[in-house]
Amino acid sequence: MSLSPIGNTWMLQQFVRLTKVQPIRAEELVARMCEQHPDLYLDLLIGAVDQELLPIEEASELTGLSSDAIEKLMVEQRRAIALNEGFVVCELSHGGTAKIGGHGVAVWEVVREARRSEGLEGLSESFPTLTKLEIQAALDYAEAHGREIEEEIERYEAMVQRKRNEYPNAH
Repeated sequence: MSLSPIGNTWMLQQFVRLTKVQPIRAEELVARMCEQHPDLYLDLLIGAVDQELLPIEEASELTGLSSDAIEKLMVEQRRAIALNEGFVVCELSHGGTAKIGGHGVAVWEVVREARRSEGLEGLSESFPTLTKLEIQAALDYAEAHGREIEEEIERYEAMVQRKRNEYPNAH
């Protein structure tokens, strides 16, 4: 019998079911896969840290990597996922403003807030509907399209200044 899991989404769906009805068996299967594919173990571990299922300190102990190395791998994984998903940033036809897909949050807004906040955690608080992956993808987009994003921020700040000048007594 020749089994190719590629393209057989039913296998993944059944594996998810297996995790619920026979969690120990599912864990044993994952452990065997990780033994044969150590890179899979690291990917799963980094994903668990990113989803706050595993503390970074514990991940560091399990892998022998520093917390900084774990953080770096987490950012790399977010970028890779964002590139593969292709959902994160899209151009909207009216005005061409880059926005985060499915949310309508402009990339320039994330960048502007990033300048005021404390890293990814601060941005997560400012944009609670966005995942860290989406925030990171927006920052990556901004890095690759710096001039475009700067122009958007400048336009917004000029508009705010005009409104302040027009209505000096407004709060």
